[in-house]
Amino acid sequence: MSYNFKNKKIIISAGASGIGWATAKECLEKGAKVFVCDIDKKSINKLKKNKSRVSLFVEPNLKDIKELLTYSENTAGAIMAKELVKVKESLSVLKCIDYMRAQAENVTRVHSIYVVDNSDKLLGRLSLKDLLTVNSRAKVKDIYIPKVDFVYVNQSIEETAKIMSKYDLEAIPVVSEDKILLGRITIDDIVDLIKEEAEEDYQ
Repeated sequence: MSYNFKNKKIIISAGASGIGWATAKECLEKGAKVFVCDIDKKSINKLKKNKSRVSLFVEPNLKDIKELLTYSENTAGAIMAKELVKVKESLSVLKCIDYMRAQAENVTRVHSIYVVDNSDKLLGRLSLKDLLTVNSRAKVKDIYIPKVDFVYVNQSIEETAKIMSKYDLEAIPVVSEDKILLGRITIDDIVDLIKEEAEEDYQ
């Protein structure tokens, strides 16, 4: 029996090899969006060719996976990654660096440091230069930059691409209607998706 995997969302527990890993690759080849759990960090590069349709969970979080499955195709929520670096505005610079270090272990590449309040509402971003040059006892709330570009979780991928292109952004945060920080999208995600769609149109 042949199944249609086009645009389907599939959760797979996959190690570096074995049935789970083979299944992940097969589903990708058939056009599915795959949520891969229990994958070791060294194996992440194996899926880079199709990374706009892959969400990797080095430390699986069922809540995050369920959330990503709810977003409609062609929206920012459908392609965002949950892995990012965020800090509370109330932290001291010294404590902030400790929090950043702990989060960065699970982020492939750190593009931005986002600042949130106690409810995870996006407030702004941190300059790495400011973080390294101010007094370590200073508070994040006194040095963060309140101006930050973002997209809403239900905005289209096309709108997201236009905003990132207009402001020459490497990454952009994704927020809810209440500006709660939900995830981020990188320019690589957008470029890969456009390439895949162009290849599909050509075929």
